[in-house]
Amino acid sequence: MNKCMNCQHINEENASFCEECGTPLNPEVQPLNQEEPSDTNTSTENTFNTNEPHYSKPLTKKNKILILTGCLLVILFAATFSFGKNYYSKENQIDRFIAALSTEKVKPIQNAVSSAEPNFKITEDNIVPYVEYLKSHKKYISTVANELKTSNQSADIIVEKKGSYFLFFDKYEFNLVPLYVDITTNQDDAVIKMNSEVIIEKAEADTNMEIGPLVPGEYEFEGAATINKKPVSIKQTKDLSLYNEDLDNLVSLDIQVVGLHLSTNVNSGEVYIDGEKIGDIDKASEFNIDELAYNDGMRLQIKYPVGDEVLTTEEVLLAHYFDYSDDSINIRNLDFDILTSDEAESFMNDFYLSMSYEMRYSEETQSFDKVSFSEFFKDGTSSAMYQDFADYVKTYKAKDSLYQTVSFDTIDSLVMTAENTYEISYSVDYTTNYSDYEKDTVYQTLHYSKVTLFQDEDGDLKLVNDGGADNVSVEDY
Repeated sequence: MNKCMNCQHINEENASFCEECGTPLNPEVQPLNQEEPSDTNTSTENTFNTNEPHYSKPLTKKNKILILTGCLLVILFAATFSFGKNYYSKENQIDRFIAALSTEKVKPIQNAVSSAEPNFKITEDNIVPYVEYLKSHKKYISTVANELKTSNQSADIIVEKKGSYFLFFDKYEFNLVPLYVDITTNQDDAVIKMNSEVIIEKAEADTNMEIGPLVPGEYEFEGAATINKKPVSIKQTKDLSLYNEDLDNLVSLDIQVVGLHLSTNVNSGEVYIDGEKIGDIDKASEFNIDELAYNDGMRLQIKYPVGDEVLTTEEVLLAHYFDYSDDSINIRNLDFDILTSDEAESFMNDFYLSMSYEMRYSEETQSFDKVSFSEFFKDGTSSAMYQDFADYVKTYKAKDSLYQTVSFDTIDSLVMTAENTYEISYSVDYTTNYSDYEKDTVYQTLHYSKVTLFQDEDGDLKLVNDGGADNVSVEDY
């Protein structure tokens, strides 16, 4: 059976049109002699003829622009996303960080690094040691680059994901690992400096003082104090990087204080340590100081002004004389290569023995050994002093009425007046016996206050002059 959808009439199975109203039972079959519907029937027929073909209206210019704009935005977004994904990749962020370190300039590096510690803000001032460290350690940057590309950290830097760029791309921070040092000193009120800047105005002795946080780098620490009214300081340089296998966070600015005791063979002069005068030799030929800031490299020297010249001892290393039992330094007999009193006394004793010999045998011979006697004088027989003594001996030999002995007593003083030239004062005893027994024996002591001696290059002593009659006095005893 074939039911008409228009009038509901039941038609034969094979019918193509409704027997009642003539409506086509098969949609593909068109009604015979059917006319084009009028405009007034269009909406009705459209309602029921759902299979009639549909034709779209042409796009307006505005719609075309909107569609084109949308397509461009989609393409732009896709391109921007692709660019951002590459630009903000972890590898490229690491590359840009390494490039900033390679500039070795403060501002780019300050902007590239950060710190995970809230109380540690990277500034243009505190980043300077790190920048200087990069300049002096050329392999540091390549080492950091290799480590960051294979892991999330190096010894001094930790890579941490912190937020995002434009909601889509991960943002990474490069955090410097902060370092701390413990500073100690044995001097109360010491001034502590770091890289020439005061960080502690008055330190407390034997107390740990923590300094930090600090960026990795090389730091010079200095402790300054006053010892025996003299300013002294001690410095220590630290390589504060976790790459440093010998990293030690303890900075000891102890100033070692010792006592110094010195003796020499001059009773005046100046004491120098490392070229700086620290005091004077006293009249007892000694120098003593209870507090001296000490280090193992110190060298000591004595200077002895003589006229327009200055004599010096050898420089000695104080460490060779250090006594660890009481933290003292004892230097005995740091002497000048000069004439000693014993040497002067021996020479003068020989001189007067020779003189006595010439006088003692006057009865046997009237001869006088000029050559032998003249050897005691710098200018030999031309010396005025030689002439005076020779005349005295000759005069004595010419007299038969007396017998005289001469005995050298002692050196009273010895002073160097120029290099190899000395001024001595001494005493000599004269005993005179007369052949006339009614005359009493005369005992006299002659005091010479300004006799000049010269020591030649062979070390032999010679008499130069006796200072004249004004410098000779006679005393009976």
